[in-house]
Amino acid sequence: MYVPGISALNREFEYNGMRWVGMRLENRALVATPVLSKTQTLKKKVRFLERDSSPCDLITADSKEFEEHGEGLAF
Repeated sequence: MYVPGISALNREFEYNGMRWVGMRLENRALVATPVLSKTQTLKKKVRFLERDSSPCDLITADSKEFEEHGEGLAF
């Protein structure tokens, strides 16, 4: 999980004035959704269904998610 302003800064999820919330799924896939610049909220269609007590797999700058898994950064 990566939440801008709460998680330690990760330039893969915050650059050029844009920010994303990142979530790792059970199958290890990574999903990111943009934070809307004007409102600092997520799109209305994004819904968090529930919070559970399972351990959180943090996404850190050292994770290098996009480099390591071949997605590559898109500027």
